[in-house]
Amino acid sequence: MRLVAIASLLALAAPARADERAVAEALYDQAKQLVAGGKLAEACPKFAASFKADPQLGVLLNLADCHEKIGKTATAWAEFRDAVERAAKQGDKRVDYAQKRVDALAARLARVKIVAPARAVTGLVVQLDGTDVTALVGSDVPVDPGEHAIVATAPGRESWHGTTTAGGDGTTVSAQIGELEAAPGTGSGKRFGGVIVLAGASTDGVVANPSSCSGGSGQVCGHGVSGVLGAAVSARVRLHVLERVSFDPGVGFHIRRVDTQMCSGGVCTQADDIRLFDIELFAPLRYHTTDRLQLGVLAGPYATIRVGASNSAPQCTDPTVGTTTFDVGLVAAFEVFYGRWGGQIQLQYGLLHVSTVLDSPLYGIGLAVGARI
Repeated sequence: MRLVAIASLLALAAPARADERAVAEALYDQAKQLVAGGKLAEACPKFAASFKADPQLGVLLNLADCHEKIGKTATAWAEFRDAVERAAKQGDKRVDYAQKRVDALAARLARVKIVAPARAVTGLVVQLDGTDVTALVGSDVPVDPGEHAIVATAPGRESWHGTTTAGGDGTTVSAQIGELEAAPGTGSGKRFGGVIVLAGASTDGVVANPSSCSGGSGQVCGHGVSGVLGAAVSARVRLHVLERVSFDPGVGFHIRRVDTQMCSGGVCTQADDIRLFDIELFAPLRYHTTDRLQLGVLAGPYATIRVGASNSAPQCTDPTVGTTTFDVGLVAAFEVFYGRWGGQIQLQYGLLHVSTVLDSPLYGIGLAVGARI
């Protein structure tokens, strides 16, 4: 960042030799001629070179004034501040002039506030225009108006690159550092990527099988899709496999209301509804983008242990109540996260169903919102 680079240059400036003073004078004269001709953009580098060759207070004041006139307000502000310190040490009466220029520029400074990634990153290093500003992350940093480059790096992770544009006088712009993905080939190939917790609603059912009514009335022949959604909560761990692919094993808990269909006169009809309590284990792979706005697609197997917990219509005897069923199937989901927060839509399709009272596997759909921890 030019502001910090100039401050370092001023701090390290040393007394000039005779030949350096001669060069400095020549550069200073050329700069003044360029200013007189209205060529300020060409004059500023001449003033800077003259000050580097022979660090004189008058040259520094001209350099700061030149930078202010071409719109580099933060650079000029830093140079006028340095002029105040130098004038005070030298007992130079120009200290008051320099301080007035500092005060006038202070209210006009554009600033950039760099915001750390949503999840903490060990060993994070942040550069603004090539200068290390890690210690200033979260603070307002004075910058010249215009575009600025931000680079974030950390051991074992891909670097993150971004740009931000500082606006007009007195404005502050925030720049959020995105997620630094695990670098390919680092570590053991799996890297902990945090925990995702989701909560929402879901429903499921099976297609009734009328032929199962051949055994007579009172037999459970199917479960239909319930008109009432059940509650669901799940948590999963992200383990990075590749740059954009993670293995996301997890566990879910569901309480659903499902319509029970029973045989009556050889016909499969709705009789009552039951409450189902599920414990679900799933192990999908997740593909995701690398920006702060993350789009993810999950697909993989799941297994569910389901218990019929209660019967809301006790006049109907449902043998599902009090029994345990076991389902194995496939789960697919699409999710969107912005920073820590996001949501998911999930589809499940059963492939295998083990039950003493029902032969068909369940299918389901769910919606959930949650956060990355």
